[in-house]
Amino acid sequence: MGIGVAYVVLGVVLLFFGARLMKLALTLYGALLGLWLTGWLAEHFRWSGGVEALVIIAGAVLGAILFYGFYKVLVKVAVALFAFNFAYGVCLALGTGAVAGFIFAALAGVLAYLLMHKYDVVTKLFIVMSSLQGATALITGISMLTHSGTSAEDILTGNPYVALQNSEWGFLAALIIALVGISVQLKNTKKSDD
Repeated sequence: MGIGVAYVVLGVVLLFFGARLMKLALTLYGALLGLWLTGWLAEHFRWSGGVEALVIIAGAVLGAILFYGFYKVLVKVAVALFAFNFAYGVCLALGTGAVAGFIFAALAGVLAYLLMHKYDVVTKLFIVMSSLQGATALITGISMLTHSGTSAEDILTGNPYVALQNSEWGFLAALIIALVGISVQLKNTKKSDD
């Protein structure tokens, strides 16, 4: 019963706050990685206690900032590079020549970056992914609570979406719940932007 309740709670949190948690998770992961790396450096360079503590704290802060920057900038740059490479490949396949293809591909990459920035596609993608995961976890938890035969072991060793297995109604319910989560998160994102 405890696992079912945990799934329900996790589902609700992901459904309504998933995109914000992804940003927080990236920031915390960056802080932990920075903490680990600077701790390793401090151990090998044998600095004095005060300097070592400052370096480790600075590493954690820098790691958090870099990983939050990953969310803000590097995902967009990765998509822009994909657009550049795809456009360049298409141009070469069409026989436009290397220079003209490069110029067209560069324009496609810049346009992709600008569109990703203007419409905040990364946040919207996080919203859709977290809402779908949250809806599935919520339906799975409800199924576990209402069907005592479903256990955590069934979920871990079998299909992770036990609640949706062979159930059109479960799939439809999860889809409707996910759409509600997407709507709520998009409204919250729009309010925070204003």
